[in-house]
Amino acid sequence: MSAARKTRRNRRNRPGRCVGSTTTQPATISATNQEPGFKAVTQEYNRKVFAFLLGVAHDPGYKPVELRKIIMESLGVSRIHANYLIIAVRALSRIANLCKNITTTGTMDITRLTIIGKHLRGLNHKQLSQIQSELRHLCDSPEWITPTTMRKLLMQARITVDDDARRKAQEAARRREQSQANKSKPAVMIPMPNGMVEVVLRLQPEPAKVFHQQLTLTAQKAHVSAEEYLCARVADLCATLVSGGILSQGRNPEVSAVTNAVKTRPVTKDNGIPAMNPPTAGPPDTAVA
Repeated sequence: MSAARKTRRNRRNRPGRCVGSTTTQPATISATNQEPGFKAVTQEYNRKVFAFLLGVAHDPGYKPVELRKIIMESLGVSRIHANYLIIAVRALSRIANLCKNITTTGTMDITRLTIIGKHLRGLNHKQLSQIQSELRHLCDSPEWITPTTMRKLLMQARITVDDDARRKAQEAARRREQSQANKSKPAVMIPMPNGMVEVVLRLQPEPAKVFHQQLTLTAQKAHVSAEEYLCARVADLCATLVSGGILSQGRNPEVSAVTNAVKTRPVTKDNGIPAMNPPTAGPPDTAVA
């Protein structure tokens, strides 16, 4: 074998060289071997944070503004989260041996304390004592309890002792049920707090397809989007329904005086907005909107 062929074969068999830094990389450690160490470090950090919060939250030398500022600068949290942390630490310290257990487990971090403070805000001593078993369950656990689970448990606990929270939860449940029921209705009318009325119309697939295509074409010829075309003619549509449309039958006399604030005008092809449904009588290129 020639020397040139031997050289080429040796190059092919030679291990590939690293491109870039030649710094020796540390050996890879499996996640299984890393987890116990990381958990212990995290727990120790949580203990130090909780001890820091206990100390500053009960220090009478700090004014509320100063206390919030110290927590914000030390832990890198927002003003509202600093308030929640103060509420949580002060509330939990009222329950016997709970702070000691939190320090022992080390699973109560800044996020979880913030959630606790948010859901305990405004509760008095009596209300706190009524839900202390739920708080012990959350704070004594040696395992991590997910934030979602904590929120759910704390909301359920607060409902049992707070009438306002119970009413809000019931109202939210009613709205969810109503919203779910409305999804199956072809037409929904919802009065809004600002005096407006939200009207939702649902068409069957075939009519909806035709309506969407015709509306899109009409809006394109008017050089506007479909939404803009509809918004510009909502007042016209309402006035038509009230004065001469489907709402004219059986209306009260005083309702007859309702007129459109925007003067209606014929919608023709001449002004670039063709009629969606031309009338059977009269000029074929003209229709009332």
